[in-house]
Amino acid sequence: MKKRKKPLKPADIPALTESNKKLVESIFGGPAGFINEYDSKRILSAYGIPITREAVAKDLGEAKGMAQEIGYPVALKVLSTDIPHKTEAGVIKLGIGSEKQLEQGYTEILANAKAFKADAKVDGVLVQEMAAGNGEAVEAIVGVYRDETFGPALMFGLGGVFVEVFKDVTHRILPVSEADVWEMILETKGSALLKGYRGKGKMDLGAVAATLQKVGRLLDDFGGRILELDINPLIVYPEGEGGVAVDALIRKG
Repeated sequence: MKKRKKPLKPADIPALTESNKKLVESIFGGPAGFINEYDSKRILSAYGIPITREAVAKDLGEAKGMAQEIGYPVALKVLSTDIPHKTEAGVIKLGIGSEKQLEQGYTEILANAKAFKADAKVDGVLVQEMAAGNGEAVEAIVGVYRDETFGPALMFGLGGVFVEVFKDVTHRILPVSEADVWEMILETKGSALLKGYRGKGKMDLGAVAATLQKVGRLLDDFGGRILELDINPLIVYPEGEGGVAVDALIRKG
């Protein structure tokens, strides 16, 4: 049996560099409301949470160049704080495998955005690598919400469609300790998939624990501005291979 990696303790999580602090402060500046996916993930990245390779295209030509650089297949997503939930609006295309598909998808999602909300402010189109697992990965969800009585709370569970179907999530009031995050992971029924189920290998539990602690550090620093935070999915790879935040959304107060 492989020895479990020692998770990062809060003291081991590096403080923000000055440049990252300025970046995060600049994104949190301005009026209340949703932060688009690209900027939400830039905040996560500043705290050392791995994110997908991606870039924002302002036109079709830029999107083609970015897709070529990232490498097909890619995902296309309309970036708009007026359309925070992209799937229901039809402004996301996954598994774009060629330039022709990109042309069609790019045009379609922008048309869908206009049909969904004609006056939506569009910040561009996010061109993102497809970070699908190889059959062994598990999708998890990490979230932050505000409890009316106790204040900000951390949530963890299985992600993707599973969070809606099984509602197998666990919660802790922030701040959280190293012991707290491990309890959160292991007390969910979905932890059976993370620990290895019916011959499948163990997922990188240490990466999950580190992600939860880094989100906790973000709330320590900027909790006064964060009303909601959602990472779904956090793709968790086999032990030793880490994890990556594929989609994220932050709502600031």
